[in-house]
Amino acid sequence: MSDALQELYASQAAYRLPLYTVQQTAHLTGLPLQTTARWAAAGTGLLVRQPGKAGLSFLNLVELHVLAAIRRLHRIPLSKVRQAVQFVRRNAGTDYPLAEQQVETDGVDLFIRELDVLSNASRHGRWPFGS
Repeated sequence: MSDALQELYASQAAYRLPLYTVQQTAHLTGLPLQTTARWAAAGTGLLVRQPGKAGLSFLNLVELHVLAAIRRLHRIPLSKVRQAVQFVRRNAGTDYPLAEQQVETDGVDLFIRELDVLSNASRHGRWPFGS
């Protein structure tokens, strides 16, 4: 292995390295290229990408796969997904909530399980009936 590759792999886990292009990610997830590019774009609040790096990591690929299921199978609006992702990032201390957290849905909102309690991530941890 070259010194440059050793240094690259030594600095972080391989699944965090930006190794995939948007085109490869679209192919691997089965998403349309335009959808993948839109969801992966900087500033969407959906994915965390390494600054100055053009590629996507394996964690990003997993998140896009989960995001596709949330959107297509469960039809959760993108605005609710974005709110949930940002809430989980702040409160669970992860940059990759869709890959590193167990996400559940009732078909309306997204939830994460914390200490065997479901938190409504789409509503900033609050329940719609007042708690």
